[in-house]
Amino acid sequence: MSTIQHSTPNIHLAMQHFSKLVQLPDVLRRANIHKTRGIQVPVLFEWLITTIFTRYSIFRAESDPHFTKKTARNCLNNRHTNWQRLVILLAVRLIQYVKHFTDTRRAQALILDDYYIDPQGVRFNFQKYVARKDKTGFTRQFHRYLAEAIDENQQPIPAALTKGGRTRYIDVNPEWEFFKAQQRAKLTSKTEGKIYARRKIDVESVFGHLKAYLYFTRFTVRGNIPVKRQMVFMLMAMNLGKVAKRLSALSALNQIKRTKARNLRDFRVLVLF
Repeated sequence: MSTIQHSTPNIHLAMQHFSKLVQLPDVLRRANIHKTRGIQVPVLFEWLITTIFTRYSIFRAESDPHFTKKTARNCLNNRHTNWQRLVILLAVRLIQYVKHFTDTRRAQALILDDYYIDPQGVRFNFQKYVARKDKTGFTRQFHRYLAEAIDENQQPIPAALTKGGRTRYIDVNPEWEFFKAQQRAKLTSKTEGKIYARRKIDVESVFGHLKAYLYFTRFTVRGNIPVKRQMVFMLMAMNLGKVAKRLSALSALNQIKRTKARNLRDFRVLVLF
């Protein structure tokens, strides 16, 4: 499978090949991206992807004689578009295509690039595997990525260097990233998202009160039953504090009412005499 270079002269032919490879019209239709009239949606998306690979924005991109840039922007801003399904379908088509290249029974396997790009546009390529031990002795595996410090013109990239002049690198824990993505996918659903949102009113406020006002930051006992008993005492102390605060507020309110009644009685006596 050939790659699409940024400066390739036949990038339009490469995009047409990519469209046939992933069956782009069918993917767009299943992602609820369609037009009832005018230019076809696959043509718009081929133009948009070509614009990205040529490092231009929509405003600076070369205009197409068959449609305007406003048509492309309106297609992107369509509220009925399911972008998540579009990305998933494209990923599935690409995985199905490269699956036979990565088969272990092949003598030669296809190796895909493993890299990250930070918000400054610096590319970090995979360098090596790194193992770390924390203070408890647990070993964690990381992938180290080294920044590209020189561009295609053999000029240094300032954003790829630290203040001391060394090449930047990042360490990524793939297991940790996998579990984060798994939990993020769960929280995007409406049902589990509502359950997680109730933590702010059901659980977090109670824990915050225990830590901030009662200075209860850890248990001093071990075992399920002793821990439950200690938690009961802490919750009992917190509830007694709430009751005392409520009684104090009621007492202050009653005192204000009695003061107003006394002042009104004194005013009546003053008027009579």
